[in-house]
Amino acid sequence: MRSGCLLLVVIAGCSGGAEKTKPRPPAVKSNHEMVNPLEQGDEDGDGMRVEGALGTLDQSAVQAGLSRSMLEFTSCYDRNARGKPYLCGDVELAFRVTREGKIKKVRIKQSSLGALPVERCILEAARTATFQRPRGGEAEFSYTVSFNGRVPVNAWDPGMVKQEIDDNRDKLFIKQEGRESIPLEVPRGLRVTMYVNRRGKVVSAGMTAEEEIDEEFSTHFISSVKTIQFEKPEGFVKVTISW
Repeated sequence: MRSGCLLLVVIAGCSGGAEKTKPRPPAVKSNHEMVNPLEQGDEDGDGMRVEGALGTLDQSAVQAGLSRSMLEFTSCYDRNARGKPYLCGDVELAFRVTREGKIKKVRIKQSSLGALPVERCILEAARTATFQRPRGGEAEFSYTVSFNGRVPVNAWDPGMVKQEIDDNRDKLFIKQEGRESIPLEVPRGLRVTMYVNRRGKVVSAGMTAEEEIDEEFSTHFISSVKTIQFEKPEGFVKVTISW
């Protein structure tokens, strides 16, 4: 198992008004990495960053390609947010599109949503998108979907969970199968966002990493972290920890 130091990351809480009766539709932002093999790191007049020798897809082409997936993104949130009005945050998807406009690779680059079922659902929906042919070859771009919760959620000082996380490392990173203890590989750059309720229990959590996260690891970690007793906050709180 890859060992690593636990980093503590403070994230901003999500606010919500009591007058809201249902989640708002996701607000979408996009950022496209474009091609200029001679001048890496420059930005064009539209604020699009030039990085590497890749093709390009303009914003309208990206929006058109993701139009049907966006409906499913909303459904992913709505289905899993029932009974969890505190869920809020951003999910950033990183795409690699072939010369033919098909998805070569897509992954969740970052997420502050803290809801693994929603994140998995969004990723599956993103894999169904198709785009027009990029100009100049394969293209890479990122696309961020933002969700607003229905109740206020405050950010918790990550130091509030550090001791409990350290005390339960074996539970989180070692899987028991009968009498056998199986160390699990910790993904590089693991980042976990979770919500703690008034009873000091994790009620929802999600994760991202710099590499693909094995489903066995994510399922084990999140089911295990939900068994840990944390200090009891005054209301719902959100905290992010990194390894």
